[in-house]
Amino acid sequence: TNKGISYTVEAIVRVPRLGINYPVISETSEELLKISVNKYWGPKPNEVGNYCIVGHNYKSKKMFGRLSEIVSGDIVEIEDINGNVVKYSVYDKYTVDPTNTACTSQLTNGRKEVTLITCTNYGKQRLVVKATEVK
Repeated sequence: TNKGISYTVEAIVRVPRLGINYPVISETSEELLKISVNKYWGPKPNEVGNYCIVGHNYKSKKMFGRLSEIVSGDIVEIEDINGNVVKYSVYDKYTVDPTNTACTSQLTNGRKEVTLITCTNYGKQRLVVKATEVK
């Protein structure tokens, strides 16, 4: 950053239809969420399991500010640090209370999945978007 602080980026997340294109910082904290989207839980990018990413829902539409516009069938791309890109197709979108972390489960039946999470309803709930690898 311009303050001389460095962060480890482990992937880039893109939702082309919505213009979302951000580096994924490899850990999460309140401070890191102000900089970019963060890995919340799961395996390394594009590995079997549920790769969970959290990001702020800014009114300016930055980061996950447009995530509520996503629809089933939209494509989420994850590019790992080696330049490999895997495409995922959105299959579900729903809201949960902040204490509900069921969406981070690693039980994927051997599939690669991505879960995008952001705030909704003025921070009272979480918007969860689930996507599975396009083969």
